Amino acid sequence: MAVCYEHSHMASLQTTYTYALLPPDAMLVLPEGIAGALQRIPVGSLDALVEVGLDIETLQSDDARLMRAVLHHDQVIREAFEQTDLLPLRFGTCFRSQTDLENHLQDNADAYLAKLAKVKGKAEYTVRLKPVVASASAIPAEAGGKAYFLAKKRQFQEQFEQQQQRQQQRDVLREAIAQIYPHLFTAEPRDGMERLYFLADFSRGNGLAEPPQSPQGYLEQWQALCPLWEVMLDAPLPPYHFV
Repeated sequence: MAVCYEHSHMASLQTTYTYALLPPDAMLVLPEGIAGALQRIPVGSLDALVEVGLDIETLQSDDARLMRAVLHHDQVIREAFEQTDLLPLRFGTCFRSQTDLENHLQDNADAYLAKLAKVKGKAEYTVRLKPVVASASAIPAEAGGKAYFLAKKRQFQEQFEQQQQRQQQRDVLREAIAQIYPHLFTAEPRDGMERLYFLADFSRGNGLAEPPQSPQGYLEQWQALCPLWEVMLDAPLPPYHFV
């Protein structure tokens, strides 16, 4: 599960576990790390939010500890995101040494800075689509033989047409969202639901969770486009799918 980058001739025990990348001028009260204190390592026009010396292999040897670490990793990123723009890194991203981290950031600086510019002032929103169970034509209890066969055929046809309509409605919704929020990502269906991720403006401070013109204001319109789906909008998150 860990992604540990190693320099060709260095394998220090002082691994540099990395949570996120952020602007060097960002004001940030550091959260607590998984097992110790966090620190910022400046590299050019980026800062890395790290925990030095975290033993990721030991965490992976115990399922309960691993799950707690995964949840804490996410908590650190969310607490930092409430304070500043950042690029969240996936759980298990570590480097064998600070030197390896610095080399990696120097080699990939342009790509990271471009991504950080794209997510500046924005959060990731998730639209979840759950199929609405539509009623099918009933089969008469007394139906038999050819009548039963025709009734079943009609049910299958209705189900097929509803599935086609769902796909059309999903595509229409995706286009409607993309016209407002062009940074849009479609995930593979899971848990019986489809998900659309997009970037939208995000306000920090003064107790505001969302800007005045937020995706929440479009939810009723989006639902109207998709009567065969239940359309749900999740709270804003760090831009996990746009790193």
